[in-house]
Amino acid sequence: MILLLLGILTIWYLWNQLYWKRRGLPPGPTPFGPLGNMPEVIWKLPGYEAFRRWGKKYGPVHTFWLGPLPVIAITDYKTLKETIVLDGDKYVDRWFFNGIAEKIMGGNYGIIPANGDLWREQRSEFDTAVGSITNNLLLGYRFDEDRQDEFRLVKGCLRELSVASTNPMFILTALVAPLQNIQPFKGAFDNVLASRQTLFDFILKQIAAKREKVDYDSPSSSDFVEAYLKEWERKMGTDQEAYFFDLQFGSVVFDLWAAGLDTTTNTLNWAVCYVLNHPEVQDKLHEELDRVIGSDRKVTVADKNNLPYVNAVVNEVQRLANLLPQNIFRSTNAECVRSLARYCMMKRSSQNPTNSNPNAS
Repeated sequence: MILLLLGILTIWYLWNQLYWKRRGLPPGPTPFGPLGNMPEVIWKLPGYEAFRRWGKKYGPVHTFWLGPLPVIAITDYKTLKETIVLDGDKYVDRWFFNGIAEKIMGGNYGIIPANGDLWREQRSEFDTAVGSITNNLLLGYRFDEDRQDEFRLVKGCLRELSVASTNPMFILTALVAPLQNIQPFKGAFDNVLASRQTLFDFILKQIAAKREKVDYDSPSSSDFVEAYLKEWERKMGTDQEAYFFDLQFGSVVFDLWAAGLDTTTNTLNWAVCYVLNHPEVQDKLHEELDRVIGSDRKVTVADKNNLPYVNAVVNEVQRLANLLPQNIFRSTNAECVRSLARYCMMKRSSQNPTNSNPNAS
């Protein structure tokens, strides 16, 4: 009887793994139970070989499994344009690990995990504020010699958060929620929570100090936080007031910090490495900058159209630079959106539009 029961369970498990839970999805590698396809990713570090192999074997639209989550990878330009660009409104939502945002951030707030009307309303406030050095933009001051301790605090928290959030034990707690209460997984989860909370408390303190100094009658704003506070004041008593509250505000600033610092420094580091390894490119950059800009002024946005070679180098760096192992997942917000290579993506299915490799053939 026990053998019969084990046989039935084995057959059911294989049927579910090989067919039932994969029905209607683009082809892809078979998941390894609750771990999904992550063992294949870490089998040969740094990991992108698995994505390149899947793309060649299963095509430009395929499915891989992040634990129990099916992720539809889009790896060719044509499909990216047809979906994320031409049908972009239906792919605009973000997917975040279930329960993690609630426990670590108090909910799906800020920029990265926010969805729906909250995200759309907040996005409209960024267009005129984003465009300068991160902290000068956000809080109206730079980290001079007297504020180096603040910078070290922020940088240290972001570094600790980056390391802790990529710990395999933390990733497992995101996929299997009960592990968050079992050591050593609980320790990994608590490290992420502590690092995030330290930086979030710093941000809330800076916002509170800024709030006391804002001149709400002034038509201009010196930084993003001031502009946000004024917009919040203007929305008081309207339907949009519900989208403005401290947790969301702090989460927005946190996301701008977290998303802006490492990506910028990583891009600059890659640019320096590429230029050092290609002195002929460096010579051409110098020649164009000397000819167009000279030595008596700084480069401005207005010079962009007059610096074609500089633009080409910047674009090539951004094409090749390895900034993140995975992009933020998107999810569909319609019952059935435009098909991906004949597969109809149902509401809340998750897509990763950036599994591409510039050297893939």
